[in-house]
Amino acid sequence: RHLPVLTTLPEADVVAVADTNPSQANLVSRKFHIKKAYDNYLDLVADSNVDAVAVCVPLEFHFEIAIAALDAGKHVLIEKPLVSTLEEADQLIDRAVKAGKKAMVGFNKRWHHLVNQGRETIEKGLLGPVSVISCVYTTGHTIDALPEWRAQREKGGGSLIENGIHVYDLWHFLLQRNIVEVFATTQSSEYCDDEFCVVTARTSDGVILNAVLSDLLPARHDMTILGRDCALSLFLDRFDGYELTPLGTCA
Repeated sequence: RHLPVLTTLPEADVVAVADTNPSQANLVSRKFHIKKAYDNYLDLVADSNVDAVAVCVPLEFHFEIAIAALDAGKHVLIEKPLVSTLEEADQLIDRAVKAGKKAMVGFNKRWHHLVNQGRETIEKGLLGPVSVISCVYTTGHTIDALPEWRAQREKGGGSLIENGIHVYDLWHFLLQRNIVEVFATTQSSEYCDDEFCVVTARTSDGVILNAVLSDLLPARHDMTILGRDCALSLFLDRFDGYELTPLGTCA
């Protein structure tokens, strides 16, 4: 997902990849015309030609690789979720500050044109005071299409973490307010931890937040932001998915 873009950016030169599976590393390096392929991330972060490292591995390995990259004097882009614990997050921030390097989480949904349009609509006050945000984020995978780690919460998988992190971040990104209460109900199965779940939260000023999350239910990515004056619906899997409904408009 990263390399097709990175290899076309004039500002970037992808010089190396690393994978614990050497044949996979070599396959990717050939496909994208990358000169070096390593079977150990420590060799990659030690490469003097590398200025920045993208950490695109399962969650359980984010911390150790990101720390190694920062200690080697590299900037880091870390795929979401950042790390497994608050303590690890604090250590990463501290290490990045001491190293004088940039560290960033790959929250790609923040760059969606509808999300940015929605944030602008809220900031302009067109909705009036926001009361509720309701979301559905389901990816429509089949069981055989899920990597093993994606089915296990302890490895960073399961919809509560792997999918939910996008929604939790967008709540904060859209409202610019802190969340003070969170409740979650999950349903696991023989196939997957957190096969589907519902998360409800509340901000410091009383906005109610709700999300339905799943890897295995049919794909939907919708957000409805309910203000006192207007409702805004964002259908993020549609190019034209911006819909504003004023108060007094009946279905």
